[in-house]
Amino acid sequence: MKNPHLQCLFEQDGQRTVGWIEKRGAKMGARIVLKGEAGLWNVLAVYGPELELSDLQEKQRRNRDSLPSIRKYKT
Repeated sequence: MKNPHLQCLFEQDGQRTVGWIEKRGAKMGARIVLKGEAGLWNVLAVYGPELELSDLQEKQRRNRDSLPSIRKYKT
């Protein structure tokens, strides 16, 4: 895979969010900057499977429900 992305759970100042980031930054305990967000976010959990960025964008464009939610996973 050229540009694999993974779904992650992030936390900053007590707020949590979910997003897809490049595999290289998807490591528990990492602190990263999320596009469109201020400050650093802590990576709390990383979930698979990996998706190529182009595949992820296509799935999101076609149907947001086509991607599994991490809500079914326990953290």
